[in-house]
Amino acid sequence: GKPFGVIAASWDSLDLTRVEAGLLFFPYEMPEGDTTPWEVNMGWGVDLDKPGDYIGKAAVLASKGKERFKQAGITCMTAEAVEPGSRITHDGKDIGVVTSSSYSNYLMQSLALVHLHPDHLAIGTQVMVEGKQPVKAYVAKMPFYDPMRLRTHPEQQK
Repeated sequence: GKPFGVIAASWDSLDLTRVEAGLLFFPYEMPEGDTTPWEVNMGWGVDLDKPGDYIGKAAVLASKGKERFKQAGITCMTAEAVEPGSRITHDGKDIGVVTSSSYSNYLMQSLALVHLHPDHLAIGTQVMVEGKQPVKAYVAKMPFYDPMRLRTHPEQQK
């Protein structure tokens, strides 16, 4: 692949780029097994005006407005990636779970993709990640980095 610019990349580097860019990866960002498009901010992919029925149409449309959680991002006040699967709390109450995480050397921040209760999505909301050691974290604007997808599509940089 060298003549075509192909270079070796580890899973860790690909996963870091994915987390920084806020790209979802099944099943990591959908651990519940019955995640709806509305919960992972993908309602845009459901054609509400499509005529006729399709398998699951009634169920997916009935789930709109009943989100148990929403996909979000947090920045964690630690120099390490927090543990995926860690509970997230606010004022001692469970409000979510870490789905994926990485430490970004580029941004010098610990980043996590999370599922949060819809009442706790405001940018800047302080939460606690209850991992091996409790870590203070803040709800962050997504994507963390690469809103123009320049790192995932480098040919567009020219």
